[in-house]
Amino acid sequence: MSPENMIEQVLAGGDDYELLWNLIGAVRDGLSIEKMRPLLSSDDPRVTAIAAYLAYELGAEMQPLLGELIPLADHPEPQCRSDIVHALIECAGPNDLDALSRIMLAFDDPDPFVHRSAMTFVIVARSRSLAGAISEAAKRYPGTPFEDIFFVLVEGRHRLGSHWERVTAAKLTELIGHENAIVRRFGVGLAARPKLVVDAGFLEIARDCRDTEGLIMLDHISRRPKPTGARVAKLDFV
Repeated sequence: MSPENMIEQVLAGGDDYELLWNLIGAVRDGLSIEKMRPLLSSDDPRVTAIAAYLAYELGAEMQPLLGELIPLADHPEPQCRSDIVHALIECAGPNDLDALSRIMLAFDDPDPFVHRSAMTFVIVARSRSLAGAISEAAKRYPGTPFEDIFFVLVEGRHRLGSHWERVTAAKLTELIGHENAIVRRFGVGLAARPKLVVDAGFLEIARDCRDTEGLIMLDHISRRPKPTGARVAKLDFV
């Protein structure tokens, strides 16, 4: 079956596992990613659900279609929203502010399952991309918990400087102790964000987050810190 026929089948609602993986294989073998555009722009939520799954699997290869991915972050199905957030994490660079700020909204998703995707972004994002996401979310949504996150990290300055990631236990405690769950979830991601190692002390502070998905994420990171090869350790800075 040609890739074009595969796409036609998906547009007709086909979601056979073998069909989807053959289509993924075709993209990885050189099929233009532009051929996937009709799946992302379909008015049928069944088709866009399949497209979200394909975007999750293809990751950074979807970058040319970043503009089409962003609206799918509002898909009615939580699994699809999560898939799209993961795709955005792979595709968005530090200057893709629409995508980065949309990822931050996943911290306030109505379904707890999607919160894990947001926390994963904080854990794995490049420093400039995460700084851009924090700053842009605070700018676009003033008076919200996103602005609170920015103010905790900015330390009275007007922007996040080059050393913003030097998070202290005091800052992390402030985030984790915040009255709003969005800020606490962000704090969980920040606690689990690896430096040379994931700071076990930060993970312990984060356990006061009062958020079920946050605790699940902390347990997961304690067993399998990200990225692969990182370690959990207690740190003493001198």
